Amino acid sequence: RLYDLDVYLDSAARWMAGGPPYMTAVLHAWPSGPAQDYFLYPPPLLPFFGLLSELPHTLVAICWVALLVSAGFAALRVLGLSWTWSLVVLAFPPFQIGFESGNVATITLLLFVLGARFGPGLVVDGIFKVQTGIPALFLIRGRRWRAAATGLVLLAAIVVVTLPLVGIEEWRAWLAGLGYRAQSQALAPALFGQSYAKYLPDWAFILISAIAIALALIPSGRRSLAALGLATIFASPSLWPHGFLFALPAILTLENGTAVWLAIGTAAISLNVWYLPYVGALALLAAPRRPAGATHPLDGRAGPWLSW
Repeated sequence: RLYDLDVYLDSAARWMAGGPPYMTAVLHAWPSGPAQDYFLYPPPLLPFFGLLSELPHTLVAICWVALLVSAGFAALRVLGLSWTWSLVVLAFPPFQIGFESGNVATITLLLFVLGARFGPGLVVDGIFKVQTGIPALFLIRGRRWRAAATGLVLLAAIVVVTLPLVGIEEWRAWLAGLGYRAQSQALAPALFGQSYAKYLPDWAFILISAIAIALALIPSGRRSLAALGLATIFASPSLWPHGFLFALPAILTLENGTAVWLAIGTAAISLNVWYLPYVGALALLAAPRRPAGATHPLDGRAGPWLSW
């Protein structure tokens, strides 16, 4: 169905034709289709999707889904799962929903998990959404100043290189579009997805997000990175099942394989995905223990990312 991919392509095609890729007014209902929906990501991504919009859709769809599946598989391998377990976990509904919609979720997940080894990727991850850049605080927490600076340079380079193509005006349109989106969510709550923000005033949502981020910075090492993955979930103003993939590193810290599969299985049933960050938080509060048992996806390893 590739709804999200078509939103990216249709919005970028509008921009290529001189039209607005971002929202210019408040919506009162869910758009009737991807061609009527709007781009949410920052302007530097418009030229990329604009180029893709010029190519045959079937070819783009096949290559794009292949990229998303490959990114998801690579992310699981980086976390330490075997080839077999990685293929099994790809059947997890949040992965499948992301593939079906063509969302960039597994690309952001891959940059997130790579952050344990390649810190600049955490900063670059913010090019998609503000909340996907939250784990970059892991670099500040660990005083990895060089990695943080390198990430900022890479991000700045992307902005500078694309600025002649998109212009300052498109950046203003993006910020205005985010404002229209926020107003539209109040009128059409379905736009919140599964974010709890729909039930709270803005100040309460911001406060909870700030608390989640602050708590995630208390642990040290890679446990902090896993906790920041949970914080991105709590800080997402709109949230869909594929956004909960950021909870996987925390879930995998559970010592017992049965507990891991109960958490994943419960989240898969009727898409009760909010179990994931809650169980992940409990796992990080427990004392670190080596995964045990043949049913644990990380059996024989010291934990996610091979060791703490």
